[in-house]
Amino acid sequence: MITADPLALNLPRQTRLLQDYLAQNHQYNDSLSGVSTARQLLVKLSSLLSCPPFTQIIATLFRPVLMDLCARWLEDAENSDDRFVALCLLGEVHEELFPYVFDPFRKDR
Repeated sequence: MITADPLALNLPRQTRLLQDYLAQNHQYNDSLSGVSTARQLLVKLSSLLSCPPFTQIIATLFRPVLMDLCARWLEDAENSDDRFVALCLLGEVHEELFPYVFDPFRKDR
């Protein structure tokens, strides 16, 4: 039996699934319109990932690039409170992010 590659990602398909989900939220309905390159898509996904209502759905749909999406937050200091909330949500479910989320807050550093 052949299993699916956990690192394989069909960006167009996952984006369509996300757009179907976002269609339920009218203010974010057009959030992915005008995106024409993979780089622009990843930047937009990173931005949406920092919105707590969308953190889990984006983390689920785009798990193979989750670390990349979070790393893009380092390039921009906006929405730091929302990003901290999103990181806390992600740290609960995605153990691989735990050291990156909480290590900077250790008191023994």
